[in-house]
Amino acid sequence: MKIGIALSGGAVRGLAHIGVLKALEELDIKPDIVSGVSAGSIIGSFYCAGYSPKEMEEIALKTNLNSFILPSISKKALFSLDKLESFLEKYIGKINIEDLKIPLIIAATNLNKATIEYFQSGSLIKTVKASCSIPVMFKPVKIDKYFYVDGGVMNNLPVEPLREKVDFAIGVEVNPFLEEEKDFNN
Repeated sequence: MKIGIALSGGAVRGLAHIGVLKALEELDIKPDIVSGVSAGSIIGSFYCAGYSPKEMEEIALKTNLNSFILPSISKKALFSLDKLESFLEKYIGKINIEDLKIPLIIAATNLNKATIEYFQSGSLIKTVKASCSIPVMFKPVKIDKYFYVDGGVMNNLPVEPLREKVDFAIGVEVNPFLEEEKDFNN
């Protein structure tokens, strides 16, 4: 049976994905393919590059996550993702998505077309940066001739690209579900 896992966005809550992967491994459940968006694309990248959940946990514990948010000198965004780029380069290297040990699909929002796109090839670091680029906070990332931002803008749990590739898909959503507001009139 072919198993896929979709990892949601969720900023620092995305670290919970490590615990889910650890629990699945303890049950001897190993995904054949992973999809991720924003924080899920970071954790997915590490996992698909061959890092165990224990190794990812150790890296997370020794990493100052606040250092990732640096003020931007650009007028196009408040903050820069340059530190994320160097972090990924240090631990994973400048590789392409298709070179990972486990197939990975990364979701990012195409600003030019106003659509969600699922990347299975191309620069891993550039695509992860695009998937994490929350509009206004971070500047859009140009891939080929288009500009991309956080995939969570359009799909914060990318299960769809897994559906035809697996027999069983697991969706991991780390964001709390809030009760829907019914009336904004006070």
